[in-house]
Amino acid sequence: MKHLRLILFLLIAFSAVLFTACPPEVVPLEDDPFESIDENTDENDVPANPSSTCELISFTFRTADNSGLSRDVTAEFDDTDVTIILPYGTALENLKAAFTHNGSSVSLNGTPQTSGTSTNDFTDELVYTVTAEDGSSRDYYVLAINTYSSDARMGVFGFAASENTEISQDTSGIFDHDAGTITVILPGGTDLSALTAVVTTVGREIRIGDIVQDSHVTVNDFSEPLVYTAVAMDGTEKNYTVTVYYEADENLSAMSEPGDKGSLYLPDYSAEISFILANNTEGMEFPINPEDDAISSVSRRYMLGETELTNAEALAILDWADNEFLISILSWKPVYATASTVMAYGRELIDLDSATCHIEYSASTYTFSIEPGYEDYPLTDISWYGAVMLCSWLTMMRDGSTDNLVYVFDQFGDDEWISSSPAWEKDETSMNTGKNGYRLPSIDEWELAARYIGDFNGDADICEPGEYYPGTYASGADTAFDVFSGGTDFDLDGDVDYITEVAWSYSATYPSFYHANEAGILHPNKLGLFDMSGNVGELCCENTDSAPGEVYVRGGSWNFADSVGRVGRREFLTQSPELANGYSGLRLCRIID
Repeated sequence: MKHLRLILFLLIAFSAVLFTACPPEVVPLEDDPFESIDENTDENDVPANPSSTCELISFTFRTADNSGLSRDVTAEFDDTDVTIILPYGTALENLKAAFTHNGSSVSLNGTPQTSGTSTNDFTDELVYTVTAEDGSSRDYYVLAINTYSSDARMGVFGFAASENTEISQDTSGIFDHDAGTITVILPGGTDLSALTAVVTTVGREIRIGDIVQDSHVTVNDFSEPLVYTAVAMDGTEKNYTVTVYYEADENLSAMSEPGDKGSLYLPDYSAEISFILANNTEGMEFPINPEDDAISSVSRRYMLGETELTNAEALAILDWADNEFLISILSWKPVYATASTVMAYGRELIDLDSATCHIEYSASTYTFSIEPGYEDYPLTDISWYGAVMLCSWLTMMRDGSTDNLVYVFDQFGDDEWISSSPAWEKDETSMNTGKNGYRLPSIDEWELAARYIGDFNGDADICEPGEYYPGTYASGADTAFDVFSGGTDFDLDGDVDYITEVAWSYSATYPSFYHANEAGILHPNKLGLFDMSGNVGELCCENTDSAPGEVYVRGGSWNFADSVGRVGRREFLTQSPELANGYSGLRLCRIID
């Protein structure tokens, strides 16, 4: 019995030693840190207290998942911005990302993502969404970049309504990558002083000066153009000038000295009208007449169109008036258009039937257009009445009201006017010169701008030699109209210009130009105004002294001799206000408050 108990004790002891020395074999899980720890969880196992954690912890492109990679590449995190810099030349279209997270799931645009398996195109920024057990979620913005690229283009620029209380809808910029410009159009009156921009680049960063710009975050004052610098991965820089315009906006902030340039931007009609500040001094005196034997003065600060009004600019105004139902297709209405004419209150505005007019009107589609190739030629075949009406419509187009109209006459806006009613008369048209709407220049305003070289001694006149173009010169020329050699750089603009370099006129030099020519391609005068002499005569606002009832037309034109384009010549070229011909046009003028 004693031996039996001993044997039993030894068997039990041996078994204990055996099981202690040889534990059961455990098969380890595959060692992959990117495998979801919840992948094998039974779908019915719902946590009693669902977690709200939803963080993306790591994000990597592995060589094991992507045959085009030479090494594993891990992203850098800046809160929810995830940037992953790949070797230069890596194809971004079909990459698999390995990632870890502490949420319940990961998706991309609603499509579930599996670490190391899901293939996506990373050419553009992608938004990964990590969803927690309790259903909450967080977005992560993943941007893959090829290193050492010299591409410094900006990708997106605009303003989000959700980030700017001044803006009612998202607005994107209009890019011109070659020119390095971005144009943004906002509703008139928008406060531009503190706007947050959405801005991206294919490169490393974007700065204004030394300040790095954070998309959706950085606030800037866009009242004046801002220069953004986009930096490529290899350090190459590209500047973009961002300009914010109103829907019909005068960008005149840079106009402080004579010769400074501004513009009226009309984005809905793809037009921009450029202006030059002609005078910023009250009471500026200057010589007049061909002999410079008298003095006149201009009391107002004003600007003039850089060129004569072109067909493209006129088309924008006509299209606006047509879209606003200010021009009818019915010939019994006060203002109407046909294939041959535009009429208002019994006066022809534009003779569309003329061979020299390149504005057209379709009686079938009821739309205006331009004969192809003549977009940048000056508008011709317009009467004084037509010039006044275009100035008034442009003012209304800019302001959205009639408050700043310069010209006042009884018929304007009279919907009851009929053909038997009294016609619009120039002598019954008054000018409110205190308004800052668009208008025609006076003969003195025209001549001051045509003669101006510089008030070098600051005495509020340009009466000293060298401060003005003499009366026998074309505007911008360095010699008299009939001198074609031996000149010097009289106006100190760096060139010796004869009349042939600054004026389209009928002379021995240009005998074959039997029509107006493209605006702005000859040399400008010292202020930067083109074609002040020649091309088309420019209608002015006053009656002439020598021919009552007629209006001044200054500067000569393509079909008149060189002598008519002399800056001091005030007479000879006058015409009836209702005359529309192929050698007269207009240059816009506006006073500056």
